[in-house]
Amino acid sequence: MFEAQIKPILEEYCGDCHLDGAKKGGLKLDGWESVEALKKDHQTWTHVLEQLEHRIMPPSKEPKPKDDELNKLISLKVIYSRYIHS
Repeated sequence: MFEAQIKPILEEYCGDCHLDGAKKGGLKLDGWESVEALKKDHQTWTHVLEQLEHRIMPPSKEPKPKDDELNKLISLKVIYSRYIHS
């Protein structure tokens, strides 16, 4: 699921500032290659989802994820929390 549905969204909307060595605002998303990798960085992933849910990120002058793309990301929060609490 991550490789096919989530990673492309992150690359499209977050990549210029937070991938390929970019660390704008102190946030770097490189290294998240799977859901397993995401599980190890709960604090960062929670922050990313909160920023997206509240439409704080991407910045207003940048393209925003479509509703269905945003819902895919938010659904990962539910999946992710199951791993944390199991």
